[in-house]
Amino acid sequence: MSAETRIVGPWPAVSLPDPHVPTRPTEVLPSAAFDRSGGMTRLAGRELWWNGDLASGLAGFMVYDNAATGALSLSLVTEAPTEPNPSPNPYGRFMRITHSGAPGVVPDLGGFRFSGLLGTGAAAGGYRPGSRLIVEVWARIPVGLSLSFGANGSGTGFAQTWLTSQAGTGAWACYRVALRIGSGANLTSASQGFWFLTGPLAPHQWDVATVRVFAVDEPSSVFHAGRLNVGGVLDIPLENGELATRGRALLALGAGNVGIGTENPSAELDVQSPGIGTGLAFRVRNSSLTQLLAIRDDGAWRIGAGALSATQSGYAAFASPAILRTLNTATASTQQVAQCL
Repeated sequence: MSAETRIVGPWPAVSLPDPHVPTRPTEVLPSAAFDRSGGMTRLAGRELWWNGDLASGLAGFMVYDNAATGALSLSLVTEAPTEPNPSPNPYGRFMRITHSGAPGVVPDLGGFRFSGLLGTGAAAGGYRPGSRLIVEVWARIPVGLSLSFGANGSGTGFAQTWLTSQAGTGAWACYRVALRIGSGANLTSASQGFWFLTGPLAPHQWDVATVRVFAVDEPSSVFHAGRLNVGGVLDIPLENGELATRGRALLALGAGNVGIGTENPSAELDVQSPGIGTGLAFRVRNSSLTQLLAIRDDGAWRIGAGALSATQSGYAAFASPAILRTLNTATASTQQVAQCL
């Protein structure tokens, strides 16, 4: 990994738009607009990091220690309903970073980082030379320690500006830093996600409730682009890209195709199975969860309840008495194929 760009002194101011108050394009917002009391301000732009609220647990996060000393560990903590100082996390959980106090961690006291990249995948549109980002962390940091931020491969003219204090308060607080990506940035290997503490070496732990990265110049159709909860179903933790609604879940109008398991559906409903011979590609069940129809990846299918056999290319199981008929749509006539007595 290349050396990180660290915030150790004054940095060029980064021009940022206020999501509620019109500003001139060149105006620099005062940090007071983003202080801890202003941490409730809803940031504009598309959110780039997919697991910022820990809906998928610790997925996408890892220990930040370039020396790999083993002194640091991450854990997911679920709060009790009676927690006197609850975290600002929608699922009542937070990531805990624990330092054993052992020396040798690099840099400084270490911390956590993204295990993925902002310059690739779905986030690539909001991460390019000239992009302006706001990184926001809600954290509980011990008094006497300070939060720092690092970045790699950010190009010529890259700038960082802290919009809040970096000092730990012992309570939940909002920490925000603004970034401007420079020209020549390495968009396929750059990382904008290194958080570490500075201060005296001693055993300690600190907590992170949310981590968000906003591309402030990119409009978003939804506030959380990586996590959709259409219809507002409460208390359902959704994984990356999942959708939940108590109404109509999905409507494809006109010539729109719906794909399940494929990004390029070629039919109005195109289901691609997982590629495992015994895996189910399609299943229909009734309100009692009894299987009515199942189609497996290897082509085996079954009408009715029961498991699919490896030797079955097709199987129909009916409750007695039942009749299986075919319909000739041209003549509207039916023909009995089989009868179960």
